[in-house]
Amino acid sequence: MDEVERAQSRLVSLEREKGDLRSQLQTTNEDTSNNSDYMDPSDILESSLNAKEKIISELNAELRNIESTLSSEKEMHVNEVKKLTALLSEKETAITELKKELQERPTTRLVDDLKKKVQILQAVGYNSIEAEDWELATNGEEMSKLEALLLDKNRKMEHELTQLKVKISEKSSLLEEAEKKIAELTSKVEEQQKLILKLEDDILKGCSSTDRRSSLLNGWDLQEIGSNEVSEGTDPRNSSPDQDQSSMLKVICNQRDRFRTRLRETEEELRRLKEKYEMLAVELEKTKADNVQLYGKIRYVQDYSHEKIVSRGPKKYAEDIESGSSDVETKYKKMYEDDINPFAAFSRKV
Repeated sequence: MDEVERAQSRLVSLEREKGDLRSQLQTTNEDTSNNSDYMDPSDILESSLNAKEKIISELNAELRNIESTLSSEKEMHVNEVKKLTALLSEKETAITELKKELQERPTTRLVDDLKKKVQILQAVGYNSIEAEDWELATNGEEMSKLEALLLDKNRKMEHELTQLKVKISEKSSLLEEAEKKIAELTSKVEEQQKLILKLEDDILKGCSSTDRRSSLLNGWDLQEIGSNEVSEGTDPRNSSPDQDQSSMLKVICNQRDRFRTRLRETEEELRRLKEKYEMLAVELEKTKADNVQLYGKIRYVQDYSHEKIVSRGPKKYAEDIESGSSDVETKYKKMYEDDINPFAAFSRKV
C-alpha cells in the first residue's frame, strides 16, 4: 500500500510539473508573439514546434516510466497481498487450534484439586480411602482433616496387622500339627516296612522248608505216594502238613497284601500332608511378607504424623492396640530393616 501511495503522489507531482510546463509553454508563446515583429514567422513556428516536440517526448518518456513503475508496483502489491492472505489464514488456523487445545486443558482449579489428591495419596501410602473422607480432604483447607484421615488409616492398618498376626498363629499351629502327623506317619511307615521285610524273610524261609519236604517226598516209593493220594480223598489228616503250609502261605500273602495296601494308603496320606505342609509354608512366607509391608506402611504413616501426635499428648500411638505384644512388632521391625538393608540382602545372596 505504501508503494501505491508513493506512485500516486509521484503521479500528482508529475501532473503538477506538466501544468507548470504548459504554463511555461504559454509564456514562451506569448514571448514569441511579442518578438514576432522582429523575427521571421517561419523561424518562430519552427522553434515553437521544436520546443513543443521536445516537451511532448519528455512527457511521453516520463509517462512510460511511470506506467512501468506503476505496473511493477501493482504486481508486487498483488503478490504481497496474496502472501499476507495466506499468512493470515495460517494464523487463524493456529489460533483456532490453540483455542481448542485451551478448552481441552484442565483449569487451574482442577489442577489444584489433582495436586491435593496426589498429596493425600502419597501421605496414605497409595492406599484407597473412603469417598466421604476423600471429599473432606480435597475440599477442605485445614490440615486437621488430612491428619484425621492419616490417624484413621493408621488404626485400620494396625487392626489389619493384628488380624494377620492371628492368622499367622493359626497357620503356625496347623503347621506344627501337620509336622507331628508327618513324623508319626513316617515312623509308622518305617515300622510297616520293617514288618514287611520280616514277613518276606519268613515267607522265603517257609518256601525253602517246603522245597526240602518236597525233595524228601520225591525219595519215597511211587506206590506209597499213590496210596497217599488215594487216602487223601478219604482221610484229610494224611495231607494236613501240606495244607497247613499252603494255608499259612495264603494267610501270610493276604497279610502282606493288606500291609502293602495300608502302606500305599499311608504313603498317599504322607504325600498329601507334605503338599499341605508346603502350601502352609508358602502361605506363611507370604503372610510374613505382607506383614513386613504393612509394618513399613504403618511406619511411614507414623513418621508423617509424628509431630502432630506428640503435640496432642504423651500417648504412644505406635503400640499395638489389639494385642499389645511388642515382641511381634520387634520381630517384624527387624525383618523390615533387614529387607531395606542392602548389605543384609547381599549377604543373603552370597
